[in-house]
Amino acid sequence: MNRSTHHFQDVHAHAASVAHWSQLLYSQLAAGALESSLQQLSSEHCHAFRERINKRVVQQGEAPRDSVCFAIPISMPGTVRMQGRDADGSSLYFLRGGEEFMCHMPTGMDLLSIAFDRAFFDATLREVPFADDIARLLRQPVIKVPAQRFVECRQRLMAIFSEALVNDEMSGTPARQDELEHALLGELLRLV
Repeated sequence: MNRSTHHFQDVHAHAASVAHWSQLLYSQLAAGALESSLQQLSSEHCHAFRERINKRVVQQGEAPRDSVCFAIPISMPGTVRMQGRDADGSSLYFLRGGEEFMCHMPTGMDLLSIAFDRAFFDATLREVPFADDIARLLRQPVIKVPAQRFVECRQRLMAIFSEALVNDEMSGTPARQDELEHALLGELLRLV
């Protein structure tokens, strides 16, 4: 498993460091010095990253091909505009691989994004109850979730992600990486 943590003062350096994502446009919309951080981990079937940016930015690009991509706000001091839709702090964002996206992030945004290989996602989805209902919900880019369920899921996802960044045991073997991938995806599917 690959893990990294970086800090930036340039929005373009930040954008270029997000693995697997095609960032066509990543622009700072608010004046002043940018400070951002990017934490990433990649395994065989999953790429997860947390980005924190102290300025308002707009992102335009393309989601990784042959993937399904989720994003969950950790802290959102304002409204996000995702794919032309307003999203609040209890919204889950979803993109299909190869899909173009446009996202307006408010000042101080903190976001956890997780992309899964499409084949891994499809195989896992077939094993869960209400798979057809979940697939229908995932036709939209912004999914509103009850606030309490969202908060609880976000806490569990952040605990899994944070532990995987610092604990070699969580990612040391293929079996442990498989557990990590299933834990992250399981949380997201339960939330939906």
